[in-house]
Amino acid sequence: MPACAGARGLVFTPDLRFAYLSCIFDDQIEMYSVSADGVLTRIGQVDFAQPFGIAISPNGRTLYIGSVNSTLAAFRVESNGLLTALNSVDSGATAPAKRGSGNS
Repeated sequence: MPACAGARGLVFTPDLRFAYLSCIFDDQIEMYSVSADGVLTRIGQVDFAQPFGIAISPNGRTLYIGSVNSTLAAFRVESNGLLTALNSVDSGATAPAKRGSGNS
């Protein structure tokens, strides 16, 4: 299955029933169901500008995502694997700096 443009992170629910992929260039989080034999089936996506970091709570009920533009958001993981937005905040951080070649 082709991945999204700019895949940055992939997390699975603790029970391995669902997976979530952050897609920085597509500005979305893709949602997948995972079959018993490990096959991923795309079940949807949610729009989210420049998602970068992605994590899931230990109980698998909340997905956390951070963007390059400093937005932090939480989504509820529904029983069918779809995501429902809970809240988002501006972290106040600046975009990560990149070091050029030759800098030490």
